[in-house]
Amino acid sequence: MQWALGGWDGTTYDTAMSSGEHAPVIIPGDDVNSLLAQKLLGTQQFGDIMPPFGALSDAEIQLILAWIKAGAGK
Repeated sequence: MQWALGGWDGTTYDTAMSSGEHAPVIIPGDDVNSLLAQKLLGTQQFGDIMPPFGALSDAEIQLILAWIKAGAGK
C-alpha cells in the first residue's frame, strides 16, 4: 500500500522502513514515537490520519502497534 501524500510506501518491508518525507515512519521497538503509530491513533502533530481511506479496526491497530513494539521484524 502506497500513499502519495508524504511519500510513505508500505508495499515491502524495506520501503515501509525507509520511505516517506518524515522517515523513519516506523521506529522498531518504539510504538509511542513511530509516526505510523501516531497516525493510526490520530495523535500525530502534522498531516492526516492514516489510512486515508478510513480508520482500521481497533484490533488491526493493536496488531500493528504490537508489531512495532516487538521490533518490527520481517
